[in-house]
Amino acid sequence: MVKVTQGSAYVAHFVCDWDGQRRKRVANYGTVIHAGPHYERNVGTGADTSDVTTKLYWAQLGPFRRLIAVRKGANLSFVHHDHLGSVKAISGTAGGPYKYYPFGYAYQEVSNPPTDSLYTGQKRDSTGLYFYGARYYDSALGRFAQPDSIVPQPGNPQSLNRYSYCRNNPLKYIDPSGHREIIGDDDNGNYVYMPPPDVAVPSTPVSVPAPTPVPGVPSYYPPGWGRVAEPEAPPLPVPAPTPTSFPSFSPEEDEERIRTDSKIPYIDLSHRGVTVVNNAPGMLGDLIRTIGGGRENTITVNQYLIISSTKAPPEGPLMRHEMGHVEQARELGLFYQAAYIGLAIGTAIRAGPNQMHTFHPMEVDANIRAGLPAHWPD
Repeated sequence: MVKVTQGSAYVAHFVCDWDGQRRKRVANYGTVIHAGPHYERNVGTGADTSDVTTKLYWAQLGPFRRLIAVRKGANLSFVHHDHLGSVKAISGTAGGPYKYYPFGYAYQEVSNPPTDSLYTGQKRDSTGLYFYGARYYDSALGRFAQPDSIVPQPGNPQSLNRYSYCRNNPLKYIDPSGHREIIGDDDNGNYVYMPPPDVAVPSTPVSVPAPTPVPGVPSYYPPGWGRVAEPEAPPLPVPAPTPTSFPSFSPEEDEERIRTDSKIPYIDLSHRGVTVVNNAPGMLGDLIRTIGGGRENTITVNQYLIISSTKAPPEGPLMRHEMGHVEQARELGLFYQAAYIGLAIGTAIRAGPNQMHTFHPMEVDANIRAGLPAHWPD
């Protein structure tokens, strides 16, 4: 956001650097120059004609960096916070207290505080919105004013609402970047994020009795569970696949054979719990190619099934990418297809239909899971 108007009246406009960090704020009450988190200057324009320099002092308090003091001109004030970093009182000229509703709307505060860094330490503009770096936050609505440009955890349904604030849990998390909730800062000022829910490990080891073994079926224990150590069962013998011979063809004939040969109907990835159907016939193949924009295409239907309109090699970057989608489907379950379609519509509107696949958050996530470049194969 670079300019704010209310009806036909001008309210404020902002200047940011190449990294999106605010450097200048011009409003009816004055012009403020921001030179990083420690220094601000009102250059004396607008309704406020005084030329005032503000210095801000920060400290590492537990897991968070906090604003502890503000020197505005010759006046020094000390800032007191709650567990989220929100200003509760200011010792010196401003006083307090400051009280907020859960999502940050202040229902009690003093006028003209020495700092506008209030709820969770974020700056509140004359617009009434809080500036969170990547976007603006409306504390009265409890929602961001713009959608998040990323989906930090596609496997977490709370992350799929790109306007929501801190997983809708504002009493536990904060979001200093405007992209993702955190649980603290380290000593170097780096954010400490919540781990994904699928890698959380119980704080107390849990002993789980082994299930009754079934002949020919290996035992399975959910990842992250502690259990009493037991001897590993020997692996079941896997019969070697019977090689299939094909006659020699020219390159053109071979390409056509790969596309249409019914002798290779599927790739057996049953050891991963997935079946890959190759050379999808008839209307099914036409549908897969239509989804791919008229080109040969491979899609992951769910956690058990991948369908290709051509011959998908069992190894290589394509199958690694599709297995990334399989992991997503296992995390999202029945919501996998709905999440993919919903994000596809939003991405097509934002980036255009031709760039939808490249910038689709779940395609990028599948590439990252597969160890590929984020926008592979483009």
